[in-house]
Amino acid sequence: LMRDKKYKKAAAEFRNIKNIDGTYVTAWYNLAICYRKQDLFKKAVYAYETVIKIEPGHYKAMINLGLIYMDQGKYKKAETLYRNVIMVKRDYWNGYLSLAESLLKQGYPEEARENALRAKALNPEKRSIGTLLNDINKIIKH
Repeated sequence: LMRDKKYKKAAAEFRNIKNIDGTYVTAWYNLAICYRKQDLFKKAVYAYETVIKIEPGHYKAMINLGLIYMDQGKYKKAETLYRNVIMVKRDYWNGYLSLAESLLKQGYPEEARENALRAKALNPEKRSIGTLLNDINKIIKH
């Protein structure tokens, strides 16, 4: 259902599964994705937070919850999540990139640059990292 972008139907299925087993992380995580895809952000936040409570090292839930916080302008909350991602998975380039973006939004271009460079070292082919680095370097030079 998710592959077919039938998020409402998929969400109903995942709700049924989590009602049977409230600690089934995959059901909660997929439910959060379905909610996010339907722009049901409060429900998505609750579902991602539940995933992280059940499985504190679930870095994908942290990244996705951080994206919602970034969209809502809650950059410090996103930063905290991204720092946790890096603690859990040190070689995850997207953790560093996301942290860099949140730091830049908060006015910390030097620290943002350091983390963007770490992301680039882990994934040199990712174009969005180079774009972010260019933006950061322009800010630092002025």
